Amino acid sequence: MSTPRLLRATAVSLSTFGLMSGLWATTAGAGSPHVPSAPPAATTTTSTSTTTTVPSTTTSTTTPLPTTTTVPPPTTTTTSTGAAAESLLAKSINAANSETGVTWSETEVEGEQSIVEVGRVGAAGGTLTLSAHLGSQAWAMVIELIGTRLYVLANTPALEQIWGFKDSAAKSESGKWFYVPASQTYLYDTFSVGLTLPTATAQVNMVGALSVLPERTLLGQSVLGIHQVTPGGIVTQNETVYVRANGSPLPVEGVITVEGITLKVVYSNWGKAPVIVVPKGAVAFNKNWLLKPVPSF
Repeated sequence: MSTPRLLRATAVSLSTFGLMSGLWATTAGAGSPHVPSAPPAATTTTSTSTTTTVPSTTTSTTTPLPTTTTVPPPTTTTTSTGAAAESLLAKSINAANSETGVTWSETEVEGEQSIVEVGRVGAAGGTLTLSAHLGSQAWAMVIELIGTRLYVLANTPALEQIWGFKDSAAKSESGKWFYVPASQTYLYDTFSVGLTLPTATAQVNMVGALSVLPERTLLGQSVLGIHQVTPGGIVTQNETVYVRANGSPLPVEGVITVEGITLKVVYSNWGKAPVIVVPKGAVAFNKNWLLKPVPSF
């Protein structure tokens, strides 16, 4: 089945964060989690605490959206050279990494399809809540990174489509906590991206020709935009990261446009790390739950 445009756009988003990549990859071919492209999360133990309920859902086939033609990059007026833009971006990432925590949120909607992710992360661990509605199919999942374990709570569609569970295992484990140890590197590395401050801020980084956009007001703050256009064979990708214009240049919002879809990631609550605890009753991940084997088992 071809991948819906909504999910293909997230493949190049500013906040792939493991889960988004898992979504678009497994929609294209259910049963195999996505291979991570970002570095694995840190494994220092974090004190922690959260209670989450996964809604019950029904499963059905999602109809792909039609592909549209490439959207040309917007016309902008820049105020600085590439060297200044690179310097500002580096300062922003360094400032972000010096913080103790952040909340990032990503929302994408197109027609009947939507994806919402909210991550609350600290230096060495964090939580992520995901909700996706793809036509009549709904996915819900919570992931917590605590020390060297990923704790997961998900419904049946999410276990089937994101994790590649067998139908019987997805149904039996739906709504139950399980954990994946760091020794299972394939799954751990895939799903821990974006759950620590370093891996979350790494998504802000851009390479190539950059420019600084004029100062403006965004979300009640004065910001400067760091802009990049990445031409491709059939797709042109526009990225802009807005950072605080005054004081520490922390990221405020990231915007990416590709194939007519605009995806936004908002950063807030800088300096606030999550407090989470190990879920009670979590069982160890069982490789026999998988429809297909993955590396490291």
